[in-house]
Amino acid sequence: TALTIPLKCLLGMLFFILYLPLLDHLGNARLYELRDLIPVLSQIFAPSAGSAP
Repeated sequence: TALTIPLKCLLGMLFFILYLPLLDHLGNARLYELRDLIPVLSQIFAPSAGSAP
């Protein structure tokens, strides 16, 4: 039981060092995909000039 507290501390540090930056990287990649998609969607859903008065 003497090693469980240091082991938990090491696991917590590994969580912050590895997992959180990975989530940040993946989240930023998704945002860039959406940023690239917005102009395409605006062209698709933009009303054409002759469709409605």
